[in-house]
Parts: sequence; structure tokens; C-alpha cells
Amino acid sequence: MTFWHLNHTVRVRAVYPSISSWVEIENIQYTSLVDPEPPILTVKRGDGFISPKAFTEQPVCVPQIIFKMSLKYFVVMWKDYNSNESIREQELDEPTVTIKTLGYEGEYCIAARTIYVNDKIKKSKLSDSICLHFPQKGMKCK
Repeated sequence: MTFWHLNHTVRVRAVYPSISSWVEIENIQYTSLVDPEPPILTVKRGDGFISPKAFTEQPVCVPQIIFKMSLKYFVVMWKDYNSNESIREQELDEPTVTIKTLGYEGEYCIAARTIYVNDKIKKSKLSDSICLHFPQKGMKCK
């Protein structure tokens, strides 16, 4: 586990406004300098439930066990495209969770964020939202 906390030497270069030559920087703890990206969110819909799944691609330089232990995901759900009033917020113990949707009517949106947990907690921005329509009870679509 100490690998994740070691200092590293990295090579960087600017690409804007023009490409510069490579510069070496020593003693970088890059994990504390990088913010997590919003996760990729997918939602499976079943009869009376949805199953959102959030995941982030693993960087090749990070061992899998460290990667899995350091990241968590958090889902937020709101009604009628009003992201200021969430109706459900839930940390995912696993990458996928099941949310019962009985009684939901109308439009609901869901998004997720990545939470990096190490010396300090860092949160990503919310992912792109996925919006779903739940028909009123008793109505059937043809």
C-alpha cells in the first residue's frame, strides 16, 4: 500500500498555446494533486426498481486493490429536472445499487459522483444525469 504514497518523478509539457519541451518534476505525490473525474453512470430499469451503476476507469499506474479501496460512489436523484431539490442521496457500498421506484410518477433524474478517500476526501463533479419517466399509476402505454 505504500506505493500509493510514494513520491514520484514525472515529466510534463504544455500543449497550449504551443507544445513545449518535456520538463522533469521530482517528488510529486500525484494522488493528492489530481481530482477524481465524474464516474460513468448507467441505469438499468426493472419493474418497480432501477439499478444505477457508477464506475471510473482505473489508471494503469495504480494497483487494482488501492484503486478499489480509495474510491466510493454517491448517487443523487431528483424530480422534474430540479437538481436543487434531491429526493434521494445514497453512497454506493457496491458499484451497483437497487432503488425501489414504487410510487414514483413523472420525470426523475439521477447522477453520480466519485469520492476519493485517502488522507483527505475529494469529490468529483456530478456525472451527466440520466432522466427517466415513470407513468402515472393506472396508465398504460400502447
